[in-house]
Amino acid sequence: MKRWAAKKSRRGSDPRTLLPATPRRLLRRRIHFTPAFYNKEQTMRALAALSRFVGNTFAYWVLLFAILAFMFPQVFIGLKGWIVPLLGLVMFGMGLTLKLEDFSEVARNPWRVALGVVAHFVIMPGVAWLLCQVFQLPPEIAVGVILVGCCPSGTSSNVMAWLAKGDLALAVAIAAVTTLLAPLLTPTLIWLLASAWLPV
Repeated sequence: MKRWAAKKSRRGSDPRTLLPATPRRLLRRRIHFTPAFYNKEQTMRALAALSRFVGNTFAYWVLLFAILAFMFPQVFIGLKGWIVPLLGLVMFGMGLTLKLEDFSEVARNPWRVALGVVAHFVIMPGVAWLLCQVFQLPPEIAVGVILVGCCPSGTSSNVMAWLAKGDLALAVAIAAVTTLLAPLLTPTLIWLLASAWLPV
């Protein structure tokens, strides 16, 4: 009886005895579920090396897959539904590299954002219109070129700014502002520039 009471008191004082039998045995044996071949340091170094390789050769990968998609469209046509999720993933990855201090620097110099927005809606549409005039493009193609020139900056501009080690926070801010202004400015610019080829 005394032995049973002593055993019971020891169980009450040890928090591990409150666990079920199986987890308690696992805890006592100190079983580790991490594979023996896994090395966190080596894995992180390998991921960093892979990231540097992809970043340094990004332009070549884009060119390669653009050529492959042009030559074998049936292989890539099924990825059409993944465009929006992948763009969201890219933007999420860009956001992970930024800090609040980066945007505070942009907020202290708002003229840089304003200059980028003005240049975006002046230089790009102007260059598009000039190309249509120089190459005497057919009306349908000319309107398409002008439409591309009048669209706001997209995800690729942020990716290019990141790869070039540029001011990513400024690129994101310009992309956000131009996207907000696009519903007003894009139709207006298309009406002003493309009406020379087709009625808009």
